[in-house]
Amino acid sequence: MTTVLQRKILSVLTYPETFEAIEEEVGEKPAIIADELKIMIDKRWVQVMMFDTQKGDYRATFIFDSDQMREQQYMITAKGMNAI
Repeated sequence: MTTVLQRKILSVLTYPETFEAIEEEVGEKPAIIADELKIMIDKRWVQVMMFDTQKGDYRATFIFDSDQMREQQYMITAKGMNAI
């Protein structure tokens, strides 16, 4: 079951989004957004994305630095869509 905040965050992540874009759309404190993202990444509702300069596109990555969340992009997964 998702919370109202989780649904708001997930609805923003149709395409890879920065932490700042999520923060702007959701209007919640950064620490709370970070905590929710960590939970949703753990549940595999959200995938961490990195820009691949060679391909000119985003790709899923398993590298995740919870101390540098502003340096990554995030995108909803199929499992996340089902959770909404």
